[in-house]
Amino acid sequence: MPLTSACARGPTLPPDRARAAARAAPSDRSATTNLSPHSDAATARFFTARQEKRSLRTQPTRRQPTNNTMSEPDKKKQRQAPLHLAVKLLGDDDSKFVNDSFSLQVFLQDESANLKTGGADVPLKLSLVFDDQPGNEPQASNGKLLVVEGKGGAVIKNGRAEVKVKVMDVSMNYDNRKFCIVATSAQSLAHIAPGRSHGVTVIKHRLVLAQEGLAAWEADWYKDEGGRDKSIPLHIQLLDAKGRLVRDRSLPLKVTLHYEKTYLSVTNQEYLKLSPDSTMMIENGEAHLRVRIEDVSKNHQGQAFVIRSANRMGPYGTVGSG
Repeated sequence: MPLTSACARGPTLPPDRARAAARAAPSDRSATTNLSPHSDAATARFFTARQEKRSLRTQPTRRQPTNNTMSEPDKKKQRQAPLHLAVKLLGDDDSKFVNDSFSLQVFLQDESANLKTGGADVPLKLSLVFDDQPGNEPQASNGKLLVVEGKGGAVIKNGRAEVKVKVMDVSMNYDNRKFCIVATSAQSLAHIAPGRSHGVTVIKHRLVLAQEGLAAWEADWYKDEGGRDKSIPLHIQLLDAKGRLVRDRSLPLKVTLHYEKTYLSVTNQEYLKLSPDSTMMIENGEAHLRVRIEDVSKNHQGQAFVIRSANRMGPYGTVGSG
């Protein structure tokens, strides 16, 4: 039989008063102080259950570990290896005819200048700039200055592209400045650096040195054999883009002496002598000259000489040197 203290039990009430007191007691058992041992146990279990539920609600949720090696859609793409474009104009000369197609190649290369093959196609944008100021584009007076031929334009496939272009004005109209062609990614891809070609002069006509018949001369020329009248014949022609003689244009000429390998001008141009019967003017598409070189290669570190013909009225004009 359980023991209870007198103070906790209190005085015994008559049955009718006990029932009235029970009816007037609050419904919340947690506020009642005169409880039997069985009622105390039930109340304790009630409080324990509520506290356990609250503790479950307030306990922090434990996150499941994630696999950091998996890619996520919102992550930035992996940084591309740096690449660059290289532009090569086909042909050995440094001049191109105006409004006449010529070919160029563009290569996609890595930092070691190795061809980068495979991968997606790279559409290109080609533009014309000044050789001495690559940041400036010449402004055309009418229409486009650089025309890219073909429907698809320039597109790198498997590391390279070949395309035909033409320039629609001559260098003479831009202070005889040379032009370069710059290739950039049409999609402005940050990891592909632009590339540009070497400089070229755009001309309308070209001077050439004919080497046939009487105009042909040997690579080794002995100046003292044959007397003072011995000379080198020069047959100079003025040609258009199709290789035809330009017969409707007169052009004053000048000839200069240079070294073959470096193409540097010989300091003393007095070594180059013209015969009195030389015609220093292009008439009906051609001119005939006779010249002598009054020094030997031994006195110039064994270097061979070349003779350059050009328009006397300017450095180039609309005429390429021969």
